[in-house]
Amino acid sequence: MADPIDDEQGRGGLAGTAIALFVASFAYLWTFRNEGIFHLDAVYLAQTVEQMYAGGPWDVRWRFGAVLANALVHFPFWLLGENAERATILASILFHAASIAMVLLFLERLCGIRLLAALSAGLLAVAPVFSVANTFGKEYGLAVFLVSTSFYLALRARDAASATLAAASAVCFALSYTVWEGLLGITPIWVMVLFAPRLERPRWDARTRRLAAGGLVGFAFGLGFGLATSLVAMVRTYAGTPTMTKLDLASPQLGAALGDLVLFLGPPFLLASAAGLVVTLRRRRYRALLPLALMLVATIVVYGNLSTYGPRYLVLCTLGLAMLAGAALHAMLARGTFLRWTAIATYVTSIAWMIAVSYPLLAPRHTYNGAKRYAQLIAEVTEPDSTIIVMDDHRFVEYYARRETLQHPIGDPAATANWVQTVRDTMARGPVYLAESGLSYDPGALVRKAIDDNFTMTLVGTRLTEDFHHAEGRRRVYEASLWRLEPR
Repeated sequence: MADPIDDEQGRGGLAGTAIALFVASFAYLWTFRNEGIFHLDAVYLAQTVEQMYAGGPWDVRWRFGAVLANALVHFPFWLLGENAERATILASILFHAASIAMVLLFLERLCGIRLLAALSAGLLAVAPVFSVANTFGKEYGLAVFLVSTSFYLALRARDAASATLAAASAVCFALSYTVWEGLLGITPIWVMVLFAPRLERPRWDARTRRLAAGGLVGFAFGLGFGLATSLVAMVRTYAGTPTMTKLDLASPQLGAALGDLVLFLGPPFLLASAAGLVVTLRRRRYRALLPLALMLVATIVVYGNLSTYGPRYLVLCTLGLAMLAGAALHAMLARGTFLRWTAIATYVTSIAWMIAVSYPLLAPRHTYNGAKRYAQLIAEVTEPDSTIIVMDDHRFVEYYARRETLQHPIGDPAATANWVQTVRDTMARGPVYLAESGLSYDPGALVRKAIDDNFTMTLVGTRLTEDFHHAEGRRRVYEASLWRLEPR
């Protein structure tokens, strides 16, 4: 059942399949696109793009690869006089769809079986751990697009012994660090794809030397770009700050990550993946998938143990599982009628499970973005010169309400006392309001006690909002209040 890959008809059919997957993936996410941006990172991305178009300084400290890509998508919206909200969401969906097409191309190049590649790519396209976050502005679609493109180019480079293609692959992979710095952790996987994708024994011959030379040049260029822009700042922010991402291989998070695989991918998908492991071990036709699939699945050990773990961190593991599932389903389709119908039922059930899990997360947010609506309440009931005390929601308030924000110290009595004076000084310049999340991150209720002792609180409004943290995994909707503070 292998598809031709060398003749014109084969190449045309492959392109048609890639386009079909792109269109289907795009249509699915566009149908359920979020009403607004729904993550602090995505809000900052939109703010940075708008700053560039307004002639302000280019902020190269924040995932600059994502900033540049989103700036390109924003151009027609800028011509229409719009802000970057719609462009940010469109870019997230667009690159998600493009990544699915590229996954098809690199898997077909890896194993030579187009149907298997299409089945695997289709599973990844609707996997909640990948699709949900790409409906509200996150950059994971672009990250996977760059990684899958680098893998595809690496396979082509190896087949053609091309230093130029090896360099292009290396540039794409190194640039992915400027979209998601966490991809530094899978650099050994890219090296394997370039030199020994099917776990063959590499030889230090002229072919290998050409690949190495091209790869080193391209990687140096891409890494240099990252070091000159956002990579160092992002690694320092997320790996060097105690309250940010930490890796702990004894973390209980791994158990949660394994549970999320079952919840979001579903038993039919996981059973097909387990069957695929057996198939790839026993049948030579599918064995080319095994090394890369296993290494991608193993990334759960790293990403599942991060202190800031969220289900979206499982996207690379899910890609590996989808490769194995595709092998099992393809093998079953090539057998008798019973196994063929079993494969079809398993695939349809897997897709249905993942859409059913995603729907309660996606459908309500298509018409109601809680963080955006709460910020709009602030815009409606506060004066333009107001300052809002708010914690993690501060970028939503700055973006959608266009109000100044103020955060409070965390767990520090002396700093909290100084902060009270800062609030008093701020009141001398304009009204001060306290948002619901302004009372979060308050161990020992130090901030709440300081507010009660020094200020009066007058309720000015409430609105239904939603916690955006780990939004791709669950909904936490609640009624949020807004208070005006006055000195006692």
